[in-house]
Amino acid sequence: MTNLERVKENGLSIQFIKNPTLEVQIEAVKKYGYSIKYIKNPSLEVQLEAVKENGSSIKYIKNPTLEVQLEALRRNPKLIDTRK
Repeated sequence: MTNLERVKENGLSIQFIKNPTLEVQIEAVKKYGYSIKYIKNPSLEVQLEAVKENGSSIKYIKNPTLEVQLEALRRNPKLIDTRK
């Protein structure tokens, strides 16, 4: 089974893949957004795919761009904390 097939079956399996390709990273986060926490220095494309799958996965992205933040909010408006 290839790495791509593995992550298509289970996005979290990326944590066991050494140096996953961009294609493998994208497939992993499309399957399970939280799998981004196992990707070192994810590209903007990977970050966007992760928050599209699950807006809450933004918590695993260091210094998300405005574009990533807005996409996360589009997917999950409850991410806005209205508490003072």
